[in-house]
Amino acid sequence: MRVLRNRLRLDQTAFAAYLNEKLDRRYSKHKVSNWETGGDRVPKEVQLLVDEELSAALVLAVCNQKGGVGKTTTTVQLAAGLALRGKRVLIVDCDPQASATAALGLPAGDLFRARRTLFHVLVEERPIAETIVKGIQGIEHLDGVASHIELGGVEMLREPGRELLLREQLAAVRSDYDYILLDGPPNLGLLMQCILTAADEVLIPVRPEPLDTMGLALMLTTIGKIQKRTNKGLRVIGILPTLAKSRAVELEVIQSLLESTTVPVLKHVPDSASFSMALAAGRIAIEQRPKAKGVSTYVDMVERMLRGEPLSLETMMPSDAGAV
Repeated sequence: MRVLRNRLRLDQTAFAAYLNEKLDRRYSKHKVSNWETGGDRVPKEVQLLVDEELSAALVLAVCNQKGGVGKTTTTVQLAAGLALRGKRVLIVDCDPQASATAALGLPAGDLFRARRTLFHVLVEERPIAETIVKGIQGIEHLDGVASHIELGGVEMLREPGRELLLREQLAAVRSDYDYILLDGPPNLGLLMQCILTAADEVLIPVRPEPLDTMGLALMLTTIGKIQKRTNKGLRVIGILPTLAKSRAVELEVIQSLLESTTVPVLKHVPDSASFSMALAAGRIAIEQRPKAKGVSTYVDMVERMLRGEPLSLETMMPSDAGAV
């Protein structure tokens, strides 16, 4: 039970609330503590839920309705980092721009003609297992589902329950993986609803620029609606400042985030040429240069995810004038 609680990054009070939501019970923090220490026997329905959750992949959505904020970089680095540590990882490119598909070296055109993209999964209802590309970039445990520009056609679907499409498809392969990462599109349309409905957790990359953070409230409002209507268990694990340079305005933006939101603000990712250099070489930075500036932040995130620990929080203050 503690393993699941750590994986969900919940304290005992929050875990009791999680169980109560799932099972329609009224368990307390004290009861969870007794179960974990062996003081009380774990009820059958609780143990069945724990076993089921541990056997299925954790689905992490990396989302922001704003483009150019490092969503794809974050998704690819975390996915590759987890796979390099022996975890079975599936990365699903849910953006019609297909940036993750390109970053992973997947031939979008060929896969589209072979009916092996997310478009065919969501529009033609082809089983997602038939579209998965195995061993991406030569990394044994890293698999992927490619996107294509035609994926934008999903927004035109009008069938009832369309926001459940991705969750239903992923259910067939969740037991095959430890982690499934979803790279989201730069808008709040149907694709975003599908992603947030399918996910267990959501991570929000954001550039520490005034204009880039203005839409953050809308993103959080959308997540709140999803939590009420289609995915009550969805958890926001943090806002991740990315592409951070050494500029005073960025310090001010990050400090403003710390002061204005109840969502955890994670340790920022410094801007670094290592990501583009690795991409140009057809590689993934976390594999090629794990100790490089910026890349090492993702390494730390991966290590903490594997240990079931909270991700590192930002502690920046306005006086930290050279910290970014």
